[in-house]
Amino acid sequence: MVKRFNKKQGSKQGIILLTVVFILAMAIIFISACMLMTRATRDRMYWKAEQSQARLTVTSAAEAFYQALEVGDFKESDLKKLATGKASGIYMTATDKTGKCLPGMGTTSDNCTMLSLKAKDAKCSEIYAYLTTTIGTEKESVKITFKMKDKATPQGLFQNPVDYNGTTGTINFDDMGKVMNGSNPKDNFLVVRKGTYTKDSSSNIYSDVIFVGGDVKDFVANLHGDVVFLDDAKVNATSANQQYGWSGANVYFAGTSTTTFNDSFNAGGNMIEFGGITNLIFANRTCNTFTQNAKVYNDDKIISLKVSSSTATEDTSLISSTAYSELSAFGKTFKPGTATDDIKTDAAKYASEDFTKKTIGTFATTSKAFGSVKVNGEALKTSAPSDYTKMSVADVKDKYGISLATATTAKSAEGYTYLGQTDKDDITSITTNINITTGGNFGTNNKTTPTVYFLDGSKDYIIYLSSSSAIYDFSTSYFVVVNPSPDHTQLIVLQSGVKVSISSEQGSGTKFGFLSITRGENSGTPDSYLKYLKEGKLDAEMTASGDGSSNHFSTYYDSVKKPAFMVLGAGSNQVNMFKGSVFEGYLGLYNPDETTKSYIGIYNGPQVIYGRILLDGLIPIDESGNYKADGNVDNGQIYMPYCPGPNASGDKPDVELYEFGYKVISVDYYVE
Repeated sequence: MVKRFNKKQGSKQGIILLTVVFILAMAIIFISACMLMTRATRDRMYWKAEQSQARLTVTSAAEAFYQALEVGDFKESDLKKLATGKASGIYMTATDKTGKCLPGMGTTSDNCTMLSLKAKDAKCSEIYAYLTTTIGTEKESVKITFKMKDKATPQGLFQNPVDYNGTTGTINFDDMGKVMNGSNPKDNFLVVRKGTYTKDSSSNIYSDVIFVGGDVKDFVANLHGDVVFLDDAKVNATSANQQYGWSGANVYFAGTSTTTFNDSFNAGGNMIEFGGITNLIFANRTCNTFTQNAKVYNDDKIISLKVSSSTATEDTSLISSTAYSELSAFGKTFKPGTATDDIKTDAAKYASEDFTKKTIGTFATTSKAFGSVKVNGEALKTSAPSDYTKMSVADVKDKYGISLATATTAKSAEGYTYLGQTDKDDITSITTNINITTGGNFGTNNKTTPTVYFLDGSKDYIIYLSSSSAIYDFSTSYFVVVNPSPDHTQLIVLQSGVKVSISSEQGSGTKFGFLSITRGENSGTPDSYLKYLKEGKLDAEMTASGDGSSNHFSTYYDSVKKPAFMVLGAGSNQVNMFKGSVFEGYLGLYNPDETTKSYIGIYNGPQVIYGRILLDGLIPIDESGNYKADGNVDNGQIYMPYCPGPNASGDKPDVELYEFGYKVISVDYYVE
């Protein structure tokens, strides 16, 4: 018998249940994993978004900060002030049109951009700006490094009315820098670069006097402006009880950085008396003691100011109590004075690097000066080019000279030619480039028969005087620019070694020389100018009273008009001004180096100058133009009202250009 076994049948429902449970478990695992992955991804995305937004915001904030500095919305002076003080915690904010703060530009700890500033040194040669943006838990930081731009010392022509590149002797200004239109020009300076020993109590100087360097041993004059001693200028009396009687003047000792005043006070054992001054002001000067005695006549005249950027604040700690007591005035003890806003403003200006480098600058060399004058895109040459028309003084007189004695009517004057023009009506035929190769007398040495030369003010002239072996004598002659134009210049170049004499020592009250400003109807045509000169109107105006007092110069000298003449010397030149000399123009006597000198020689007076001059000094001469070693130029009498510079604009521009004084040298992202 065979036994059979049957296969056991399981429950199908159980198997299905187990399968379903398994699948659900796996699904739950996968769903949980997906949810975890989604959350992680979301968190990562939020983190990336916050990080990216923070980076974007801090970058935009840095760019906006720089642009605000570039256009002057955030002033450079404020930047320096904050950087010097290591300012921190400054919020940079921005909102949308609804007033809601933009991401990272709010004022809460988790939504803000903070600015901190730091200076490398006291001069702020480098400034570091740190910006940090916080959004949520994310922070992004950037550092901007600003470096001060190199400020090239300007070599411009005639930036100051009078610029001495030497030591002044007696300066003989009867009126210098007087402003005839009532304005207060900012560039009215008499600059003395190497000290002075002048004692002309008759001089009236209305310009501010700037001593750049050297010993100011004596300076006796009637001053109507400020007196400024810059870093390298020293007070050094030559005699006991030397008095600096600058009645009404503010006297500044100013430094571009905090320096010791003692270094600029060397009295040589002599008493110095500052008599009658308004205030004695130390700007950025520390003073613990005066090594020599000094007197100031009244109490409360000593002011001590600390200058930072463009701000001046009173700081009495810069001068010790010992120093105050040593500044004795007949036994009185001084206490600090009080600085007005005007004094603070002027002190900040005089102690600034911009004033030293930009306003005062340096005395240009020949190459720098001539290089700044462009002719057809090239620098002006110091000697006449070969293609210039060569003429002698006799040739010029024969061809272009007009005798005032024989010019009787307007009709005859109409036929006269301009200098360098063969046909008065044919403007295209003008020959402007002339090289006068030999010296001589352009006039007649007879004041009753002067010679007149006309130049057309609508054209540019370049006239070279090239002979160094003879004097170019303009005595008893007029060089006149007819109808002068601000767009054109009549330029005379004195080659190296050339000497010039203006006017003559023949009689009083007669004026000769260079005339180049607008005189109304007298400036339009040669015949009107001839009539003006023949009737003696120039002489009358030079002694007329322009503002109720005896000004000794023409009422046309209004401190606004600019002359057309410009005379540039290439080196070792001398321009002699005798009695009755008139010069309307800009006279710059340059040298290739410090070993050669150029001078203005003075004999008798008066001399009238409406323009600006740059020179190594005034020297005394005799009636023949020779240097008088034993004489003084105090027999001169120079009248020189304020005249604007050749590039001065007549009107203030609607928008003044602003230049940020720093450049960005690096932008670095960093982690705090």
